[in-house]
Amino acid sequence: MATAYALHPAVGTFDLTAFDEIYHQYHNAVYSNIYKLVRQEAVAEDILQEVFIALWENRRRLEPAKVAGWLFVTSYNKSVKYLKKSRARTPCHFQKTARSTTRSSPKNRSANCGTN
Repeated sequence: MATAYALHPAVGTFDLTAFDEIYHQYHNAVYSNIYKLVRQEAVAEDILQEVFIALWENRRRLEPAKVAGWLFVTSYNKSVKYLKKSRARTPCHFQKTARSTTRSSPKNRSANCGTN
């Protein structure tokens, strides 16, 4: 099945109608791809929105045959970026607490860091 973008192959003819058709064709699959990584509905919805905003912003640079692949690569990259940022904000389990008197080894620190 040809994508809506393929129906408008000339540069600059990627219009709102074509965008809507692409969105309806791919949004469920792209959302699933994102959700598999982030495991949070609200976050997955936000990233999905970011992906399609990026599609609109890059519409004149994309090759028609590569739109689907671009969507999935972009959704993966944005999901991984989110995960890296959320891990940086999440304190690691090895951090010393007031009751803890033992230190964990560097090996255990890396194993526990970023787990939820």
